Amino acid sequence: LNPGIAEGEDKERAENARWERLLEIAERTNDDRPVMTSEYAHSMGNALGNFKEYWDEIYSNPRMLGGFIWDWVDQGIYKELSDGR
Repeated sequence: LNPGIAEGEDKERAENARWERLLEIAERTNDDRPVMTSEYAHSMGNALGNFKEYWDEIYSNPRMLGGFIWDWVDQGIYKELSDGR
């Protein structure tokens, strides 16, 4: 099914997969495992693109579980200014 995923694995996990790829996996008729992605919707700064497309497909297919957003972290540096702000 997927290189690097052992036969008998209880889920289909596609790293860095575009939503079209996830949908293709979820629509397979010979596989009923849940589909989950990791490292999707890179979220550094305001770069959260294609989020709606991912979730439209996730909600439309009962095999899709969702995923883990890549880099969803505030990378700013907190520094107190001399005036206390």
